[in-house]
Amino acid sequence: MGDGGKWVCDPERITKQVNSGGSCLVYSVGSNGQFDFEARVLRDISPSCEVHVFDPAPAGVLVVFRLTF
Repeated sequence: MGDGGKWVCDPERITKQVNSGGSCLVYSVGSNGQFDFEARVLRDISPSCEVHVFDPAPAGVLVVFRLTF
């Protein structure tokens, strides 16, 4: 699964791990306000994945929000 420069290797293996009680943690860097990749992780791998998005912003700008898919 990929989105531009973002890729997940072997998403089926991650899904199996989550389904057997494991966890899923995703760090996504550089969203540019587009969250298609993160939404697909939750949809295609597991809605229980914990997803954190980091996106560079101009100096002095702080935007904090939480999205739920």
